[in-house]
Order: sequence, then structure tokens, then C-alpha cells
Amino acid sequence: MEDIRLTSTTVLVLQVLYEQHVVYGLQVARDTKLMTGTVYPILTRLERAGWVASEWEAGDDADDDRGARRRFYRLTPPAREHVSELLAKRTREQERAQERAARLRPIPGVQP
Repeated sequence: MEDIRLTSTTVLVLQVLYEQHVVYGLQVARDTKLMTGTVYPILTRLERAGWVASEWEAGDDADDDRGARRRFYRLTPPAREHVSELLAKRTREQERAQERAARLRPIPGVQP
């Protein structure tokens, strides 16, 4: 598994993959509220780096009314462990930031 640049959009995609276990690309876009032109390049980079594995929906599983087959993505086991640690760390950092913000005294005359 190669190191990757963890942008905020990449973390959003990783979070959906972690929570959903197996998900198709358009669903990742819907869940993250990102454009498909952002999501699919991220999924491609993650797959090339060994973080994600994908497979096409079997022909028999495809819904004839829906049209094209879907490609399903999932985190690889080493990536799942790494993402679990990453998300826990980010949660702790956000909680600390909220605690610091709560301790700040308001500036007189300035509305929050």
C-alpha cells in the first residue's frame, strides 16, 4: 500500500468506503456530495496505490432497466485498518478544536 496525499476530499471518499464497506462510484459521489469528476479520479488513485479494490457488477446482477453495470469499490484490509486510525485521529483533533473554541472568551461588541 503506497502513501497517498490525504486531501479533505480524499478523506471524505475514504470515510464513505469505510462506512459502507462495498459501494459503487456514483453512490460515493452522492454520499460525499462531490462531483463524479472529483470522485472517480480519487477512486482511481486509491486503487493504483493499493488502498482500494474494485470489481464490476456481474452481468446477471445488473438491472436491465438501469442500464450499464456498476463498478463496486471496497477498502483493502490494510487500508481499512489505516483508515480506521485516520478517522479516529481526525475525530480527536476536531473534538480538541471544539474544546479550545468553547474556552475562548468573546470579544466585546463582536457578534459570534
